[in-house]
Amino acid sequence: MQNLKDFHNDIPLGEILDKYPLRIQKGRRNDDLTRAKVATLKLAEGDVKAAVRTLCSEDVIAPSDSKTLEELRIRHPAPPKDVRQVDYLKRTDVEPLFISYEQVREAIRSFPASSSGGYDGLSPRHLRDCLAGDNSGELLQSLALFVEEIVNGRLPSFALKYFNGASLTAFQKKSGGLRPIACGLSIRRLAAKILIRTFKSSLVDALLPRQLGCGVPGGAEAAVHAVRAFLHHSSNDVKVILKLDYANAFDSVRRDWMLEQVAKYAPSLHRRLLFVW
Repeated sequence: MQNLKDFHNDIPLGEILDKYPLRIQKGRRNDDLTRAKVATLKLAEGDVKAAVRTLCSEDVIAPSDSKTLEELRIRHPAPPKDVRQVDYLKRTDVEPLFISYEQVREAIRSFPASSSGGYDGLSPRHLRDCLAGDNSGELLQSLALFVEEIVNGRLPSFALKYFNGASLTAFQKKSGGLRPIACGLSIRRLAAKILIRTFKSSLVDALLPRQLGCGVPGGAEAAVHAVRAFLHHSSNDVKVILKLDYANAFDSVRRDWMLEQVAKYAPSLHRRLLFVW
């Protein structure tokens, strides 16, 4: 109850964590037995792909120490001082967006079977299981109304920094360095899925033909077949294929620049993003 009072009084998150420290699991084993147990849980949730990925992974959880924290800060740098701010809380030129029950149902079903929840502990699987009950209509109604509050900018401003937060887990890669995995709140991800699907056509028009990973069914397979056709059936004497993998690419791009590109190619979605993020 005291945690809720502190949150309502807008006490800084750092002070809350100092007052109620997180319980760190000491001596946790990162061996084959642990990996097998995690894979078993993934199978029990019906996610075969995640179970196989867990068994094949050689990453281990990084230690909870100052060195790990410092490397995470390097990978997730603070916003630049000259970031271009946008007043997103006072926009009045956007028509309200109404969310249907079916939009909520489809978005929940699109989550992977064993998708994790955020720091509130609510996972997409919890929502999916609740929809299987006799009172699923009441749940859908409540979720649809709540998502409408989110995408129409009706969340209180003090709650946004918590609502848009995520739990962060650092894995040590076999090749060295960390692989940070951030997992946001399921409700926020649900709202994001519905927004992306609502404005899907604008995004696809802007991204094609340079990419095949957004809104293109079988896009990855099409790219593979195109490369094979180029290699085996092209009449060119010289064939060159270049594969690039940028280090920490997502965290290296300025967020204000990303929002400006959304405003350029998908202005309707941009107005919603200003509300939510």
